[in-house]
Amino acid sequence: MTFVLAHPSPQTDAKELAKILRERGAARVEENSFVVLETDRIQEIAGTFGVARVSMAIECESQFAAISKAIAEVGRRTVLQGQGFFVKVHLLTDRDFAARDLEFAATGALAAELAGVASSAKNEEEASAKIVAYVGMRRAFVCLKEYEGAGGAPAGALGSASCAITGPLSLASCIAACKAGFSLPELLLLYGDEDDLCRNAKIARSLAEKTTRAKSQKIAIAKMTAVHPRDGRIRMLQFDLAAARALAGMMKSKNVVLPLSLATHPQWFIEMIMKEIVGAGKVPLVPLMFSEIDYAKEEQDARRVTRQEFMKSKKTALEKPRHVRLEVGPDYLHDIIDSV
Repeated sequence: MTFVLAHPSPQTDAKELAKILRERGAARVEENSFVVLETDRIQEIAGTFGVARVSMAIECESQFAAISKAIAEVGRRTVLQGQGFFVKVHLLTDRDFAARDLEFAATGALAAELAGVASSAKNEEEASAKIVAYVGMRRAFVCLKEYEGAGGAPAGALGSASCAITGPLSLASCIAACKAGFSLPELLLLYGDEDDLCRNAKIARSLAEKTTRAKSQKIAIAKMTAVHPRDGRIRMLQFDLAAARALAGMMKSKNVVLPLSLATHPQWFIEMIMKEIVGAGKVPLVPLMFSEIDYAKEEQDARRVTRQEFMKSKKTALEKPRHVRLEVGPDYLHDIIDSV
């Protein structure tokens, strides 16, 4: 039988991760090192915050000969013709043999299996195929394939936060906040016209798919008036200012996620918003402040907007938000648009 091993990130405890992953199938903690699941939902598990990496593995008895045989069998199935291979064994507890001895024996057995296809043992740096085994007291697992996980801390480990969807930067900031350990039970979506609504509804759906474990989510949808019709730089700042003020005044969460960055926003603008958030008794969370992600040219140009230039633009206003609770699923995008 093939199992899925979910390896916790450094910020995550294996038992805590098991509680989260039980929603996706029967889960047990192995030697307090990783979570073992019987499921085919591998991509969902890899995308869960708190998971460093995911392994597909076969299970065998935790005996020297059985493990060596299993490693040779996995290598025979996964190492391609001409590939160099490397065997790595992790002992999860004290055993009556050393990891290096098992690696040596399994490497010899696998080399004999692959002699006819010109595949030979290499060191870890030179090998293009790596067979990894995890050995506990009663069970051992030999990996067929490994995937990188989402990493970070489990969403909600540090409490909750409110956030707003105003554009692409807000998606990146919300995901970064979740990865740091915050859950996002309250979401505010702003739009100025139909194009904004469709774009931000898509962003909200993407955020829900990446971060939400709940079956439904509370969302407040509000239209902005007097948004600049042409200058994308001013328009972006207008959205972010309106969102910050709404989050500070409307949402219950003490923590507020802001999509601000010195790469995309003027320093005077950042200082102004931070002052307003703190003045409202909220805690600003600004995960993108010093990040080096790729930004659109228009986003980068916004940082050159002067205070005087911004103040000359018309003052925007928010219409009364419409509060709804929507099911997270295939109709999430259309439900947002239909609720307006």
